[in-house]
Amino acid sequence: MEPEVPPPETVVSSATQEKTKTRQLVADPGGTRISLPLARKIALAMAAVTLITSALVFVSAQSKSADLLDHEIDARGTRLVQALASIEPGYWLDAMKGDRPAWRERAGALAGPESGILQMSVLDVAENGNVRGSAQIVERQLTFEGAVARPAIGLVESSEGSLADADGAGAVPARSFRLDVKHPQGRLRFYVVLSVAHIAAAMRELRAIILPPVAASVIVGILVSVWIARRITSPVRQLVGDIDQVSAGNLDHRTTADSGDEIGQLARAFNRMTRALQEAHQRELDARDGEHEMEIASQIQANLAPRSLPRRPGVDIAAFSRPSKSVGGDYYDCFEIEEGRIGLIVADVAGKGVPGSLVMAMTRAILRVEAGRGGSSSPGDTLKRVNRMLAPDMKKGMFVTALYCILTPETGEVMVASAGHHPLIVWRARDDSMELSAPQGIALGLDAGPLFDRSLQEEGVHLAKGDRVVLYTDGAVEAMDPRGEEFGDSRFQELCWRLATETSERFLARTVETLDSHRGAAPQHDDLTLVTFRYQGP
Repeated sequence: MEPEVPPPETVVSSATQEKTKTRQLVADPGGTRISLPLARKIALAMAAVTLITSALVFVSAQSKSADLLDHEIDARGTRLVQALASIEPGYWLDAMKGDRPAWRERAGALAGPESGILQMSVLDVAENGNVRGSAQIVERQLTFEGAVARPAIGLVESSEGSLADADGAGAVPARSFRLDVKHPQGRLRFYVVLSVAHIAAAMRELRAIILPPVAASVIVGILVSVWIARRITSPVRQLVGDIDQVSAGNLDHRTTADSGDEIGQLARAFNRMTRALQEAHQRELDARDGEHEMEIASQIQANLAPRSLPRRPGVDIAAFSRPSKSVGGDYYDCFEIEEGRIGLIVADVAGKGVPGSLVMAMTRAILRVEAGRGGSSSPGDTLKRVNRMLAPDMKKGMFVTALYCILTPETGEVMVASAGHHPLIVWRARDDSMELSAPQGIALGLDAGPLFDRSLQEEGVHLAKGDRVVLYTDGAVEAMDPRGEEFGDSRFQELCWRLATETSERFLARTVETLDSHRGAAPQHDDLTLVTFRYQGP
């Protein structure tokens, strides 16, 4: 018998191993117990087959032998009565009268020694059924009891019962055979009764002969079944140990079970699965690291947003920004510059995520520096200088659209320059009308100097008391509902017109609420940034 293969040592995940969803998914939840091992099931099944087969062989052999002995008894009894009937009737009639002294020796010679004959007789039966005479070959006073008719063998009738002495003792299982032969005065009835006790003795002897090898074959079959079961399940048990290793967190583990059958295929599939799990685990770790880095980038980006907005009498400023990812490519800023002016800018980087946030940070830093220089009262000049510094470091395909305004609170003058951005929305309180300020210009970073400088224009807007100004990015007008329909420029301008008289904080809150209601369950596709102020005069 093959020695039992010990299961591989289980490596339990330590506290230093990274806990990930992949490890949690493959971990054994516990609580499941094996009711009956596979090896025992196979061994029991094969042993049962061996036992049933051996029992069938034993029963079949015994039944066949019993049938052969049974047929032999029938053949002997039939031959005997036919042999008696073959003698001419006159001989038996004379024997019944005593004229044939040698008839008993002649009839006994028909049976032979140790024939098992219990009774042999010849009866002379008249036409009316009366017995007129008899010749008893076996001189015993025996009675045939409990006779049960058996199928006739040609003209020979047969029955089975027991033959007992006159006092009822010593009953012997027997089988009788009877044959009637007609003669001129009536008919002769020939009887032969044979003992069948030797059949039971022969069956006992047969069982004694057959049973030992059958029992030996059963034992050998069981042992072979156990060996085969262990041989078959050995790689399965190894795979179970390998699965325990993986479920304990050892995703580096590989099985060594190998064969050319289905178990080998299962082992190779297991190794492919563990490699896939290991790769998924590593991707999850990398994603976790990326998420951590994104969280840091998001915090840095949040810190780059103005901590507070300029507060000047007559100017109510508010701003809102929400990235579509953890870090976005939108940028806004509000800051004071020389002579009491206020600079306001919104920008949209062509890209999201970390690359967009890096470009946004570069743009903010450069613009802050350039806007803080003396004599920077022109937003167009500031954007030109920013572009000359930013463009050489921009990756191909990336650019920044921006709308930069400089407000002079004392006069209500707003100078506007656009680097390919959405127009400035102006609501006029005096006649409840809407205006758009959209000076020409191309995006930052597309050209290092001459083309950008020539295309950029400035525009002046004079604000009266109560007027509102709105700066925004793509996320406002391109917000899509679940069907893919955008909110649109006209609907956004109408929304600004309806909410123009609200406070700036209330204006932003209701605008964002309306955009979110339009979007519904659809994801936010683009960053959303809004900057607005209402001018109430100096």
